[in-house]
Amino acid sequence: QLDDLQEEQILEYRLATPDEAESGLAGVVPHDFLAAVAGSTPTPGGGSVAALAGALGAALVEMVASLTVGRKKYAAVSEQAAAILDEAVQIRAQLTEAIVADAAAFDQVLAVYRDQTLDPAGKQAALETATIHAGEVPLRVARACRDVAYLAETITQLGNSNAVTDAAAAGLMARAAVQTAALNVKINARGLQNPHLALAWQQEVASLEAEVEALAGSITAIAAERGGF
Repeated sequence: QLDDLQEEQILEYRLATPDEAESGLAGVVPHDFLAAVAGSTPTPGGGSVAALAGALGAALVEMVASLTVGRKKYAAVSEQAAAILDEAVQIRAQLTEAIVADAAAFDQVLAVYRDQTLDPAGKQAALETATIHAGEVPLRVARACRDVAYLAETITQLGNSNAVTDAAAAGLMARAAVQTAALNVKINARGLQNPHLALAWQQEVASLEAEVEALAGSITAIAAERGGF
């Protein structure tokens, strides 16, 4: 099954020499971000991690699509794989931006809480505005990650069979990202003064969670069938 993979596309070969290890994978591991998450400050937290997980899922979709486009064996689906690749690139960019945006939104909520210059009415209004923004960011993340899951399902079905588990991993990352982002939407919904908006958020994330749960089941079943396990 590995007949159409080149040596440079296999991790074991990429890590075979010290020079490749030093300038390749070891150089792109996000040590600083992981350390920031592990730190004693509240941001970056779960929302940023959800965005990163979704971006990683999108990146895996891109990888599998790239391993499919232009291959003779997959000529019949090459155009569709190229479209999936283009969409995944765009979604990954959105989710990458959301890593920072989520932390910034939460920091703004904290800033309002700590602001001693606002009168009670002003603080209440500012807090509502900040809370809405803090909920909208993970809601957008959840929507985007749902889209990643759909792309993952398709590329798992038609993409390069040598990378079928990578395609499935993309879908599972997207599911985890939706579930995590949904938690942030729900906690912000509790803080809203507008009950109609709070209910709308809760209903939407429940729908998104149900969608990705079904997609994850489909993706793993497809991967098992194509992978023969």
